[in-house]
Amino acid sequence: MKISAVIMVCDEEHNIRDLIDNLKGCDEILISDDGSTDNTVKIAKEMGAKVFRRKRNMEIATQEDIDKFVERFGWEPAYTVGTEIHNQGANRNDAIKKAKYKWVFMPDADERVTWNIDNVKKLLKNYDQIVCDFVHFHKPDGSPEMVFPVTKLFRKNSKYYTRCHETIIPDGRLVKAEGMQIDHWQKPGHTQPNVLKTLEYSVIKDNELRDMFYLGREYFTYGEYDKSIKIIDEYLKDAQWVPEVVEALLIESQCYWRKEDYNKAKAIGLDAFRHNPDKKNAALWLSAMHIEPWKSKWQYIADNATNKDSLF
Repeated sequence: MKISAVIMVCDEEHNIRDLIDNLKGCDEILISDDGSTDNTVKIAKEMGAKVFRRKRNMEIATQEDIDKFVERFGWEPAYTVGTEIHNQGANRNDAIKKAKYKWVFMPDADERVTWNIDNVKKLLKNYDQIVCDFVHFHKPDGSPEMVFPVTKLFRKNSKYYTRCHETIIPDGRLVKAEGMQIDHWQKPGHTQPNVLKTLEYSVIKDNELRDMFYLGREYFTYGEYDKSIKIIDEYLKDAQWVPEVVEALLIESQCYWRKEDYNKAKAIGLDAFRHNPDKKNAALWLSAMHIEPWKSKWQYIADNATNKDSLF
């Protein structure tokens, strides 16, 4: 059971050496470069990695794309005629195809993995995807602040990445690798790109449920509560993956709360909790919406929640 490590990079000279060192035990290291102008490529080659220049997957939005969106949802999208829509998921999928081995490990350049790779390899013959803890944020002392499960090690026949959301789609036989953890170490000043236009474009082009969920979350972030509710309702008609369904219900509950429809918000929040009683944020949200004595009761449940099978 051999593993190809596949890394997407652009100007990562401050990360690439430590990352490649961190991947000892992988049987191949592929670097998909997006035109780095620093020493990323030079360092990667010196350390034995295979480097290739990836093509850019991009489309141009048309009036027809706008019309389809308006017809389906009832409002104008953020993208306009001529907007460039970058397909980051396709970039990752293209890179995966170049992997030599059947198993692919795909961390980002600013991530580091802690694992006993020999023990992890023992799991590969019986499963399709390996799940581990992912530390998204760290406290100033370096201890974990936000931890959730993630899949970045998978068979090449897994369902891959959608146009925008760069997380593998859960598929096949999954198992959590105990003792395996990926830590995310963002460079100071790091900001997340604005993906609203790409998500709006994706839901009419690809109709992917995952992008529908993330579009609903994005509208919520911008305070577009009616839009968020409509998109999440569309998502929930077909969604079956419980960890994501719970997150969608929590977002919708918060939308109704901000619209001052408090009874609706509480009912949907309770539905989220019923889907996963171990979800800490669901119990916390219910506590925030209630007064005593229920406020303390929900807080007690949150304090004892395991966060098992949670998306975040």
